[in-house]
Amino acid sequence: MLKTELDSYLNFQVPDGGMAVWTQFDRSIDLEILSKRALEKGLFFSHGKQHDAALNATRLGFASSTEQELEQCIEVLKSSIK
Repeated sequence: MLKTELDSYLNFQVPDGGMAVWTQFDRSIDLEILSKRALEKGLFFSHGKQHDAALNATRLGFASSTEQELEQCIEVLKSSIK
């Protein structure tokens, strides 16, 4: 879903395993603003600045989410970016 719905806004590699995907966002997207917009719509994710602000990246967890919840998360991200 990240690839089909948000490909022009971010870059990532499908992990071999684990519970999250490290996602680098386009430099034009301010992750701090994006995370605040998403939170207003009920989706929390870290702005990633604790890792390395220059990367403009964050970890997006998926382990405990259902497919329907993941679809909702993608919709929130999509509507928060645009």
